[in-house]
Amino acid sequence: MKKFIFVFALVGLVLASCSNPSDSVSDWSAPVVTTTINNGSGENNTKGGNNSSEEQNNGGNENTNATNTSNGEENTNTSSEENNNEELSNVPANNFVTVNTTSANIASVIRNATQNTRIVFSEIYLPTDASTALNENSSVKFIFDLSKTNGDAIHPKHHFNIENTNVVEIVFPSGIKTLGLGTFQNYKGITEITIPETVESIGMCSFGNCVSLKKVSILNKNVSVSPTGVFSGCPNITEFTTPNVVMLNQMDSDNLEVLDIIGTPKVFGGLKGNKKITSITLPEGVEEIEDYGLAGEALETVSLPSTIKKIGKYAFGDNVKYLTCNQLDGWWYNSYFYAGYNRNYNSTGATNLLFNLFKHEDYRTEPCYKVSGRNEIPTTK
Repeated sequence: MKKFIFVFALVGLVLASCSNPSDSVSDWSAPVVTTTINNGSGENNTKGGNNSSEEQNNGGNENTNATNTSNGEENTNTSSEENNNEELSNVPANNFVTVNTTSANIASVIRNATQNTRIVFSEIYLPTDASTALNENSSVKFIFDLSKTNGDAIHPKHHFNIENTNVVEIVFPSGIKTLGLGTFQNYKGITEITIPETVESIGMCSFGNCVSLKKVSILNKNVSVSPTGVFSGCPNITEFTTPNVVMLNQMDSDNLEVLDIIGTPKVFGGLKGNKKITSITLPEGVEEIEDYGLAGEALETVSLPSTIKKIGKYAFGDNVKYLTCNQLDGWWYNSYFYAGYNRNYNSTGATNLLFNLFKHEDYRTEPCYKVSGRNEIPTTK
């Protein structure tokens, strides 16, 4: 049978941290890893597309046959690749030489490369034989540079969905808007990806099974994201910048250390099972914590905004022991309890009682809702 607990506001039910946090945490030490969700725009260092050091000699001496130009003379040896307008710069940048080529010759460039190579695409298209070439020449690393293409979408018909371990970076076109189904799935050599602000839509499994991926930045606050597995099978992500927490629920977030939510999401969640994040601050504007949303195994400290209206079942992990809030004034309820809270009153015996109700082994099996007064509580409760 369900039990009902009625706690009136004037009893002084209050979280210690809301009135004077320092009094209740004198023996508490700050966690090593701190994650703060930013509500401002901030500045992001966007990687990709800077070819100045790589292209500075393209107008000078050109080596069109990937051979020696130490005497400063142009190599006049001709080949089928030269006839197809391929150019190999004679000054490597970051140990990658640069090749400008047409789609028809990409497989040949990959197969014959002896150095780490940046391939500058002339169009958004990868020939199907490129997959075999990558596997045959797996000891050489490649950057796929699409910055000089004019397309606004990458779809399965462009054939970039190929399993490989030696493509280590993707540079997107400046006007890219859509990343379709499985765009760069199984790119197992990529460690970092920055999705530009121009991208409006990210499809299912776009980066699925990118097992080496560690850092992800998604810069468009209004991006539309597939509800299914954009980053599924990416267990090693440690840094994640995103406007959309939907993706957290689709991925393995166990090793996530730095979480930066840009913009103001109304719903937060996705940290169930996380083993790294010890502290988190939710910005004003967040209204709901999903079921298991803050159930991280290492999470000890949570700061809630005044805009919170719903706390999902099992929202807090067992290790959470310190809760701060801007304002939780009002009545909270579910089928098991009604609890009134007023931060202007302080009672030692009532300290953290509301928080304890949220975490109670029996009561947390249902979501808790906030209303401004007891009269708003549905009669069915």
